[in-house]
Amino acid sequence: MGAEVEKTEYSAEERRRFRQEVNQELETFTWVLAHAEFDATFPKIGLELELNLVDEQMQPSMSNDDVLEHLGDHFQSELARFNIEVNVAPRPAATGASPSLEHVVLHHLQEAEDAAQQAACRMVPIGILPTLRPEHLEGEWISGGARYTALEKAILHERGGEGASLDIAGPGGERVQMYVPGIAPAAACTSLQLHRQVSPEKFATFWNAAQLIAAVQVAAGANSPFLFGKRLWAETRIPLFEQVLDTRTPELRNQGVASRAIFGRDWISSPADLFRENIGSYPALLPELFEMPADEGGPKSATPGDRKGRAPELPRLLLHNGTIWRWNRAIYDVVDGVPHLRVENRVMPAGPTAADTLANCALYYGLLRTLVDQSPHPWVGVSHDDAERNFYAAAEHGLDAELVWPGISGPLPVTELLTEHLLPLAHDGLLAGGTSRQDADTYLGTIRRRCETGVNGAVWQTRAVEQLEAQGMDRDAALTEMTRLYWENNATHAPVDQWPLPA
Repeated sequence: MGAEVEKTEYSAEERRRFRQEVNQELETFTWVLAHAEFDATFPKIGLELELNLVDEQMQPSMSNDDVLEHLGDHFQSELARFNIEVNVAPRPAATGASPSLEHVVLHHLQEAEDAAQQAACRMVPIGILPTLRPEHLEGEWISGGARYTALEKAILHERGGEGASLDIAGPGGERVQMYVPGIAPAAACTSLQLHRQVSPEKFATFWNAAQLIAAVQVAAGANSPFLFGKRLWAETRIPLFEQVLDTRTPELRNQGVASRAIFGRDWISSPADLFRENIGSYPALLPELFEMPADEGGPKSATPGDRKGRAPELPRLLLHNGTIWRWNRAIYDVVDGVPHLRVENRVMPAGPTAADTLANCALYYGLLRTLVDQSPHPWVGVSHDDAERNFYAAAEHGLDAELVWPGISGPLPVTELLTEHLLPLAHDGLLAGGTSRQDADTYLGTIRRRCETGVNGAVWQTRAVEQLEAQGMDRDAALTEMTRLYWENNATHAPVDQWPLPA
């Protein structure tokens, strides 16, 4: 959940200084956008995948430190001790839907499974671990490192010391309605995060396209239907994450103050719009002070030739950006002194398999390429509010959602929207980006089969549990057995639409 910090509590003076210095860095950032030479000639993609650890009984295993001892630096801890994350190295954008990327993802998943077994546990790539219960999030659940503790303290401080109220209702009358004292339930949310490097002048176009695409991504790839034993939304991870990390008191919500975990407010015209909104709308949760002065690497030093031509790193701006959780986030980074921008797409859950992950990549990267090249841009024909409503409808209903789309009259079933309209666009985008026709057919074919069979990860999970309950199991036993079958099916590497249901 972002960069490490040194402290867990901050004084009023530290907050005042941070506010002043982060505003200085915003000024520098806007100068850099206009004048610096960004790394965007050969754009790259990348991905991060969050994973769950379970014991032999498929219960959460608080063992990420032990597992990470057997893994390389591309793996790291996440919020809870039953989470780890793998970072796939950046690669050319043309390989975003390719057997080579699938091989890398599969290799990393196998690395994680092998390391987990050495620590007497197992690895499960899934949006929310079905066997997770509130009692697993008590006691020593949080991973080491000051950032996680500082983040929890800061969020509670913003809420006046109050916890969060969860209220998520499923389609059959099941509901999770409870008070949670901290941010622990956010650890239940494990995701696939897709990165696309872009130039400053094209960033707004890519971000707007990603906002429009988000709903169909979630509908096609939903994989989080259970929380604390209850059947809820197809992608319960979305409302759960937002509710747990909502720093607003009820009074501020009633006033219309924006949440820190948010879909977004409107279409943008520049990446600076998002960073400016960060500073203008959200107080700092982690006002960490850095030894580097705020004007170090400022406008003058960003000029080629000064300070060896290194771009400013802007650590305060980036730390603050990491505590506003948009589902599509702007990322600024500096590598070897050269700045670059990325759109980080955070809407997808983890799993079920490497093949499913590549299908989700193909849908996103293919549609993204096509939409940014269309003229006029399609989002000018739909309001951002419509895109937001689409997003939450997709999270709630998955493949049963009905969505609006620019140029199409009225809401349309998402399966029809995909098969008749968007998959051909994604296919064109992949080919234009350098993907072979065979690979585009293979990975987008998985999305098409999900639409035709009505089966994605969320549907397979719910049908498996229904079948096990029909055989006489209670809910807890059915969820445990379903998770075991999920883990076994994951090992076959077959996409989820081809998984058998319990006999």
